[in-house]
Amino acid sequence: IIDAEGCEFDIIINLKKMKFIKHIIFELHFNLLSKVQIDKIFSIMKKNNFQLVDKFFNSFYFKKI
Repeated sequence: IIDAEGCEFDIIINLKKMKFIKHIIFELHFNLLSKVQIDKIFSIMKKNNFQLVDKFFNSFYFKKI
């Protein structure tokens, strides 16, 4: 669970270095991140084989497939 108050981008761009992670839940702060950063977060999740399982408001749950 990532509760980074806007630093989600910094953590997720280094995701491939953390191969042991199988599930990620984070709150995406749309007001703190640019559209480019948000798009990159979802692109990185996909490239690292994480599939969106559920979302609620601005919280997202991904599982590695």
